[in-house]
Amino acid sequence: MPIGAGSFSDALRLSVEVYLRLGELLAKHSKYALNVGDEGAYSPLGIRDPNEAFGVLIEAIETLGYREKFILAMDAAATAGLHEQS
Repeated sequence: MPIGAGSFSDALRLSVEVYLRLGELLAKHSKYALNVGDEGAYSPLGIRDPNEAFGVLIEAIETLGYREKFILAMDAAATAGLHEQS
């Protein structure tokens, strides 16, 4: 999440740059790493651990020099874990 952007257009540019760098980094894992879901999010094969996924995302942010401009945020699709009894 680009919290260090000065405007919406700057936030969009920063986000696109990180998205593209992330694609470059994931492509090193496998030629199938650039699979995307219906919302455009990468869904690389072989990354099973959320910590590894966050690690690659952080690497993309840091290699661009945007460490102070981004925080990680997550849309966890929380209803997937909903139990009627709880």
